[in-house]
Amino acid sequence: MERARRGPTPTSRTRARLHRSSKEPGNSRRAGRSELSLLLVLFAFALITRVIYTSFAIDFGSPPIAGDGPDYDNIAYHLTQGEGFVEVWSDETLAPYRGDPELYAILVDRVGQPPLLGFRPPGYPLFIAAIYSVFGRDFAAVRLVQIIVDSASVVLLALLGFRWHSRRIGWIAGVLAAVNPLLIYYSRMLTAESTSTFMLLVLALLVSSFERSRRLGLVFAAGIALGALLMLKSAFVLCAPALAAILAWRHIKEPRFAAIAVLLLTLGSLVLAGPWIVRNEGIYGRYTISSQGGLAFSQRNNEVIANTPSCYGSWCPESVAEMIPASASENEKDELGWEIGLSFVKDHPASFAKLSAYRVLRAFNPIPLGLLAGDRFSEEYAAKILGYAWIFPFFVVGFLLGWRTMPVARDITIALIGGMVCMLALASSGPRFIVPGIPLLLIWAALSLSKLPGAIQRRSQAARSTSGE
Repeated sequence: MERARRGPTPTSRTRARLHRSSKEPGNSRRAGRSELSLLLVLFAFALITRVIYTSFAIDFGSPPIAGDGPDYDNIAYHLTQGEGFVEVWSDETLAPYRGDPELYAILVDRVGQPPLLGFRPPGYPLFIAAIYSVFGRDFAAVRLVQIIVDSASVVLLALLGFRWHSRRIGWIAGVLAAVNPLLIYYSRMLTAESTSTFMLLVLALLVSSFERSRRLGLVFAAGIALGALLMLKSAFVLCAPALAAILAWRHIKEPRFAAIAVLLLTLGSLVLAGPWIVRNEGIYGRYTISSQGGLAFSQRNNEVIANTPSCYGSWCPESVAEMIPASASENEKDELGWEIGLSFVKDHPASFAKLSAYRVLRAFNPIPLGLLAGDRFSEEYAAKILGYAWIFPFFVVGFLLGWRTMPVARDITIALIGGMVCMLALASSGPRFIVPGIPLLLIWAALSLSKLPGAIQRRSQAARSTSGE
């Protein structure tokens, strides 16, 4: 009776026929089209959520807020005018900001200052300049293109989830990214976070594909993606040696293959980053991605900030105002900054360690430290709490669950997130520095969430069996 209800047991010939039919080209094409359609739906869903949010939050055509945004806009404008990579302020470049008196008052002080030739990495200004060359100096166009790029990142995340774990986990991660408030918030900001997120996912996909296929062309392409990431945001500079070390360690039993892989990764990154670094050597006399490194390092590592608890984990530009003259050139400020910062680290290693811990805590703490210190609740704080705070514990659980069974995903995550953490410890600070890493956290959180129903069911069954006894 039991066998009759289950139906006839398939013979070995039937099983073979069913297996062959599932492999037929027609079935594969239908499955491929179905998956592509779902990915397009996911892209459209992410795009719509970002457009709606931006439309309600701000005017699409409003100028970028104070911070990096105006600098990127200024450089992009000069690029479209054929004046090269330079940041210099004038009445003409200030024109779009006249409608914002507070921001205009900040920027107008920059008029008459010497031009900056390499304070920002070139990637994001070139991205904006490409849009300006088509649409003119149109902030709405930049936001819309960037939102499209960020929506494409959601699709890349789903594909990375497919590659690292399973289709189910990839879809969960993709949907979580499509509605993630932190990613949505930064998709409308004219800063390099969204484009860096996209390139980080491209890099992770290429390295994952290389580890699966061992095709050396893929690791060279990964190097190009790494170079593009560095040109977008120099804060990822420590991800480069971390990724190279992971590649070498994963293939340690094949020293020749490991050396070739690391060499190709390096050469690929130099294809994009090399010309810019050489260009800066001709200007500053040293090989560097950005001339802001020394200034940023000293602003976050000095005796004044070490004795100012309200600045822990953050940066206080005024703390080095007397040490670095405003009249100093761009190169002199950078060199003085490195001198001040390195001298502080040498003389006060314990204070440096304390400040480093605060910087990492400020970036990764689920509840923003500024909010705990009494700052006014802001849109950015809300985005971090809703888009990150609940993710972190699920990420930790998922990462531990997949530690042994998913070594490729584990090692790539360690390299990329580890490089970001090291850079945060040295000089960077703030919640926006973790934004490009959020998709990687989401993949592991999705793994944890996929196990949750089974765990709840087992717990429920155990409770019922215990009560039955």
